[in-house]
Amino acid sequence: MAPDPSPPPTKKRVPWLRLGLLAALIGGLYLGAMLTGVADDFTVDGLRAQVAEAGHWGAIVFVLCFVIGNLIHLPGMLFVVAALLAWGRTDGAIIALVGGLLACTSSFVIVRAVGGTPLAEPRHPWVRQILGHLDRRPIPVIAALRIGFQFSPPVNYALAMSSVRLRDYVLGSALGLVPFMFGVALLFEQVVAWFG
Repeated sequence: MAPDPSPPPTKKRVPWLRLGLLAALIGGLYLGAMLTGVADDFTVDGLRAQVAEAGHWGAIVFVLCFVIGNLIHLPGMLFVVAALLAWGRTDGAIIALVGGLLACTSSFVIVRAVGGTPLAEPRHPWVRQILGHLDRRPIPVIAALRIGFQFSPPVNYALAMSSVRLRDYVLGSALGLVPFMFGVALLFEQVVAWFG
């Protein structure tokens, strides 16, 4: 009898190393921002000053700040209010929407690149049940999450580690953020009074 030429089954490796690298990256970014004082510049007045100083490049500077701010866990409403005050109700809401969508997408891409997708095949039945809704109807689930949690970094990270495709993530995020930003634009004066 000839020996079986197929390789022996390999034990599936737990992605602890990648998750450790991800935790180190996120923790390092946050700690670096706090220790260097970069996070101190991320205030409504500080962002408005950076946008004004950048002139025609103000929107690009704002979007980059939003991306960095989301990675270091700053509240997304800080950026929304800064955009409303810098550009007004309509333009500010559009720029905040674009910045928020790019910030959430950047988090997703970075976390997926470093951490992989360890939630794609969960062992616990209750996690499988929850993620089953996400697998079956990713766009409406993500849209609902965005309406409820807007730019939340933990939501971005959890979705990045799931089996959700980038296209579905971006589309679901856009569908959820549009009504949120529409509501913020309608309540412009109240939002600015609360947070400005």
